[in-house]
Amino acid sequence: MKVTAEAVLTQCRDQMASYKKPKYIKFVEQLPRNVNGKVLKTELRQRAVSDIKGSAL
Repeated sequence: MKVTAEAVLTQCRDQMASYKKPKYIKFVEQLPRNVNGKVLKTELRQRAVSDIKGSAL
């Protein structure tokens, strides 16, 4: 089964308060991780900001 952005948004709309719903959804092959296997949240934030700025142009 392939997950779509629309399916994620529908699930969020049904299960979450409006202020918690994501504004953007992007699927990636894998998350950036450090040597211990933890997700690099700062790198994810940087990618998200650059993607949003790039789409606004």
